[in-house]
Amino acid sequence: MKVVQTRSVCTELFARWDEIAESGKPFELYDEMLKVTIDVLGKVAFSYDFNSVTARETKDAPLYDTFKIILSILSFRTKINALNITQLNDPEFDEKMGYLDKIVNDLVTTRRADLATKGRAEKMDLLESMMNASSLEGSSKKLTPLTNQQVADNIKTFLFAGHDTTASALTWAIYLLSLNPAVRKKLDEEIDANISSSFFDISQEGIGDVNYNKLQKMPYLNAVINETLRLYPSAGFTRTPVKTTTLGPYSIPKNVEIVVFPWLVHRHPDYYEEPEKYDPERWIGSREKTDKNKSFFCPFSLGNRNCVGLNLAYAELRVVLPMILKRYNFRLADGADNPGAVVYLTVCPSPVSMVLERRDQD
Repeated sequence: MKVVQTRSVCTELFARWDEIAESGKPFELYDEMLKVTIDVLGKVAFSYDFNSVTARETKDAPLYDTFKIILSILSFRTKINALNITQLNDPEFDEKMGYLDKIVNDLVTTRRADLATKGRAEKMDLLESMMNASSLEGSSKKLTPLTNQQVADNIKTFLFAGHDTTASALTWAIYLLSLNPAVRKKLDEEIDANISSSFFDISQEGIGDVNYNKLQKMPYLNAVINETLRLYPSAGFTRTPVKTTTLGPYSIPKNVEIVVFPWLVHRHPDYYEEPEKYDPERWIGSREKTDKNKSFFCPFSLGNRNCVGLNLAYAELRVVLPMILKRYNFRLADGADNPGAVVYLTVCPSPVSMVLERRDQD
């Protein structure tokens, strides 16, 4: 995980958030987290800055509006296809997909040219790794380097699957902590005890003595993240049995696609005690080792075909969340509704109107 690149996105974010905090005006948290995760993915995976966070207005973030429109139309198409309704062409969808294709294709073309003139980087990012990868093609199954189109398609897959899901998790984590001051206090204490203040000081170029190893081993931070993902998993997934399979009283024929919705699994009383309760402690100590619920925790699916972005998502949550919490307190804006979950292609929060205030920096 490239901690420096992730930290730089937060640095850009805080420059604008400090102004919002001073104004005392409410802001839409989920919109902000979407911009953060797009930029982190761009810098960490592709060494490219999408410049979302630095946009003064959400509408000016280059990919924010593009993804919002594309994903909403795709969600609509998914629903009407289930009803066998013919979808008419949508010029707005085509326009936004064309814009996304241009950005991604330019990114791939530029990097190919850089590789041809400068050679391989000492530390490859995901994009360069894909450009150096090969796939088995045709009946001969010969290894063939990925084409520019294949690389571009992979980039779009990471962008589609890797930004709104993590943005949802960050949004729900901050919201839940704002409602649970005792949990927030305990997490603050762990952050203060394990990470030097220089890591959080955006006026410094260095990152103090923090390393990702240390972030991985902070039990309460991991407990807060896991409990957020348990209550608000961002996506479902599918499996297709290769033979007729029995699940409880049901016989599932082979080659029939099964949709798994982790939200229902994670809130089932057979698997979790007090499943509707926000309780990070369930992930700590003896409860973590003995509680049967761990076999039913699947926010990234399970098994050999689990989400390829699992490690990146956890890394991003472990870096971004402590940086934000060290600098700011949050509360729901006066008169704002508590957010609910909205099902598109992923499960997203409805508007989360928050008020931001700077914490004392010690």
